[in-house]
Amino acid sequence: MKIVSISPEFPPVWGGLGTYAYYLTRELSKRKNIEKIYVITPNRGITRYTELGSNVEIVYTNPPTKDQVLYYSRFQIEAFNKVRAILERDKVDIIHFHTHLPDLLVKLLKKNIPILTTIHILNKDNIHAIFQSPVHDTSEKITLAISPFIYALESTYFKMRLVPYYVTVSNWMKKELIANYSVPNSHIAVTYNGVDYNIFKPRSKSQAIEHLQKKLRTIDNINEDTINVLFFSRLVGRKGIFTLLLAIEKLTKLYDINFLFAGSGGHSIVNLINSCRNTQYLGYIPEDVKPYIYNIADIFILPSFYENFPISVLEAMASQTAVVATNVGGISEIVEHMKNGILIKPKDSGSIVQALSQIIEEYSFRKKISKSGRKTVIKKFTWKKTAEETLQYYKKIWGV
Repeated sequence: MKIVSISPEFPPVWGGLGTYAYYLTRELSKRKNIEKIYVITPNRGITRYTELGSNVEIVYTNPPTKDQVLYYSRFQIEAFNKVRAILERDKVDIIHFHTHLPDLLVKLLKKNIPILTTIHILNKDNIHAIFQSPVHDTSEKITLAISPFIYALESTYFKMRLVPYYVTVSNWMKKELIANYSVPNSHIAVTYNGVDYNIFKPRSKSQAIEHLQKKLRTIDNINEDTINVLFFSRLVGRKGIFTLLLAIEKLTKLYDINFLFAGSGGHSIVNLINSCRNTQYLGYIPEDVKPYIYNIADIFILPSFYENFPISVLEAMASQTAVVATNVGGISEIVEHMKNGILIKPKDSGSIVQALSQIIEEYSFRKKISKSGRKTVIKKFTWKKTAEETLQYYKKIWGV
């Protein structure tokens, strides 16, 4: 089987989309019946991926631009041209997009090749979540400004049925596609995100601190005996940062506790974080030190207004770090309340205070949900499992 895989994100961009595209490619390339994988992605300076098989060929488009609208528009055109060039010299069996909308033009190729798209988010839901936040970074402000155009484009995209098959990474998203855009149930496969639990694994806090102090300038004043709560995601309003900061104001009066914020973000939100007591902004975290960030934390928190199936939750659980997350999107398909983590209400700082207080005060409970979290990941959420289920779907739509 020969596959064309098209992703606007790929390492060194390790967001949810880039991580998904990379690890799925890595695991698929190990399969005997995968003869070739062409990965079309923007050129970000990496010319070699040592973990990918020799049957993987990276086909670069031009580097991305800061303007997201321009970037996606240009990527769509360039991806179309790259696919057309590949089809002129090779017989391809499957075309797989790792986000919707950039697949608009490929249908114009009019080739009898199955096309499928993985839906990670719906812009409709994402914009609704941004509206709910009292603070926004620059990218969110731009999104809100052009939201009518984005709504119309996404609605038209699904109405036109340009792509016949879809993959979603949660059952919740599958239901959203059916309810909002009338996508046939039989045309949607659910394959969960995964995590490499050999990379994200338990380590002692002292070992993690020692390693990070050699790698990151921003790591200082991390005390092994202090409870550390980690927020690790993009610093944008829809991630519930303002709600978390309200909870921090209360919690720091009750406990000797430190809040660590990791991820890229704009100055306005970073300044807001730094204005709070017992907070530390660690900045952007390189992929090679990322696993150790979870190990310096006793608790991982994700208070988002909107998520689908966040890989950060899987990474925290694999690292045996206690997880607190909002009960939104597909998170309840990962976290079982009070068994392998705690689910909280979105936009509710009191719910955050209550959950963190319980974990801080009840050491045995913290250990129980931490260990249960890692067991859940090993059993249900691996990239090997994701790749196998994706391959079965390829075969189904290919007619094998």
